[in-house]
Amino acid sequence: MRHISCLLLILIAVGPVSCLVSTGPIELSPNTENSPSVYLIPFTLSRSVPNTGYLLFVMPNYASAVIPTTCKLVNTSVNLQCTNFLNPTLSGLTINTMSIASVNPNINATVTVLITTDTELMASTDYYLQIVLSNVIPSTSELSNSFEMYSVSWNSIIYEQNWNFGQVEYQSRQTNTLTVSMLSSLSAVLPGSTSTF
Repeated sequence: MRHISCLLLILIAVGPVSCLVSTGPIELSPNTENSPSVYLIPFTLSRSVPNTGYLLFVMPNYASAVIPTTCKLVNTSVNLQCTNFLNPTLSGLTINTMSIASVNPNINATVTVLITTDTELMASTDYYLQIVLSNVIPSTSELSNSFEMYSVSWNSIIYEQNWNFGQVEYQSRQTNTLTVSMLSSLSAVLPGSTSTF
């Protein structure tokens, strides 16, 4: 009983565990399978991330490596760069898959987007992260797997993490055919000839 009391006292003294918080649903546009992948991810931080830190966004619904083409924080002047975490294309990184695996071996680097920033990301600020992938949206009929998000220091110390950041509900692929009929007051023309219409 004494050990439990000590543990409770420590928890009260330390306070709540900080965590990345989703401030709304993850939006996918267009939300239909086999379309280009454009994600809008609303979030806020409990702790600021310096410009030497990183964001990791894990997308477990993809079977192959995610290839981000662009990342940006919507409606801000913050510059971001992003790359696949397993095979990064950015220079000057101080973090790698081996160093992060020593902290959290469950992060699947193949489906993780590594994001760098040129500006400190402030705590208690609503951000909207847009990630554009060259991958198409995978085929599924239900909810996606839960995404994960981490903020990480330059030397792989995890500031904050959220293992159940949110899901995306997919819509079925549109297979309808568009048929167009045009009525014209112009005189009829022979097949193969031109018309001003």
